[in-house]
Amino acid sequence: MGTVVVLALVVGAIAAAAFVFVGRTETDAAREDLAAVPEAEAALARSNLDTAMRGAQVYFAENAAYTGYTPAVAAQLAAGPSYTASAPAPGAVAIRGVTPTTIVFVATTPSGGSLCVAATGPTITRGTQDARTAAECSGA
Repeated sequence: MGTVVVLALVVGAIAAAAFVFVGRTETDAAREDLAAVPEAEAALARSNLDTAMRGAQVYFAENAAYTGYTPAVAAQLAAGPSYTASAPAPGAVAIRGVTPTTIVFVATTPSGGSLCVAATGPTITRGTQDARTAAECSGA
């Protein structure tokens, strides 16, 4: 009888340890998943900027200038992101620094940072600023 009790206690301890280990593994996996969310949101912001720039390049090829590239035009040529001519907002791409030969797009990241992509003629630059001009968009 005593051996059975000891055996039952050992089996119970092994089972409890397995549950603790599995629970810890699942908790660690959940932490890793949550840590990946800001990275995925930043990737979405970069993708929105790329989409915006492709639309602007089409516009430039057709008009020989960026002048006149507004949020309404962007929505027609580069569907997907929402566009604004004011300060960047989460989920939206701000259009800035529009001249005949330059344009800047800015998007915010979940951590409150900014990403930008700018065109000066055929040259594309990327950065991590809330850039107002193509010259300010650098550092990526």
